[in-house]
Amino acid sequence: MGYDLEKLYVGPRSEKRAKRRRINRVLNILIGIVFILIIFFGWKFLLSNDNKQSTAEVVESTETNNSPSSEGGGEDPAVAEGESDSTNEEESAVEEEDPAEVPESESTEHEEITDGDPDSNIIRSIENKAWAPIGTSQSEPHTIVYDSGSVDRTEMERAISYAVGYDAASLTVWELSRQADNQVAATISTKDNSHVYRVYIEWVPAEGWKPLRIDELRENDSKYYKGNSASETVETEEAEG
Repeated sequence: MGYDLEKLYVGPRSEKRAKRRRINRVLNILIGIVFILIIFFGWKFLLSNDNKQSTAEVVESTETNNSPSSEGGGEDPAVAEGESDSTNEEESAVEEEDPAEVPESESTEHEEITDGDPDSNIIRSIENKAWAPIGTSQSEPHTIVYDSGSVDRTEMERAISYAVGYDAASLTVWELSRQADNQVAATISTKDNSHVYRVYIEWVPAEGWKPLRIDELRENDSKYYKGNSASETVETEEAEG
C-alpha cells in the first residue's frame, strides 16, 4: 500500500499558516492599541500644556492689573489726581446733602469748665469753643417747633446728643423751654437718671442748632420728672419772654 508524501505534509503546513495568521492578527491588534495609546496620551499632554499656559496668562494679567501704577508703566498723575478730586467732591456733595448726619462729639481740648455754686443744683458748667452747628434740612425763616417727631424737635435732640456725647436713644428729654428768640434750654437725663444735664442750644440761620453750654445737675429738677417715670411722654413748654 503506497502513501502520498505531499498529503502527509498538508496538515502541518496548514496549521503553521493558521498559527502565523493568528500571530499576525495579535500583533496588528497590539500595534493598533499602542497607536491609540500614543494618540491619547499625546492629546492629553498637549491639553495639559494649553491649560497651564492659559492659567499662567490669567495670573500674569491679574498681577498686571493689580500692580501699582508705578510698576506697570505708571498712570498719568494728572488723571489720577483728577479722579481723586472728583471722588472727594462727590463725597463732599453727599455729606452736604445729608444734614441729618450729626458731627462727632468734639474733644475736651477746647472745653472751659466752671464749677457750680455748692448751694445750687449745678455741679459744673461746660462750654466748648469747638462746638459747631449740626446742619439742617429746614429753610428760613426758622420757627421753633417742640412737637415730638417734628423736624425741628429731632434736630434739637441731635444737637443735644452731640453736646453731651450720648446717643440720642439713650437720653430722655424732660423739658424744653425757650430762653430767647433763637435759644432753647433742654433738661435731659440718661435713661436711668444717673446723669442729668441742662443743655443750652442756639439756632444759627441756615446752619442748624448749635450747643452753647451744658450744666451738669445734681438732681433732675424738671417739673415733669417729679412722680413720673422716664418712660412717660415728655411735655414741653415755652418760657415767657
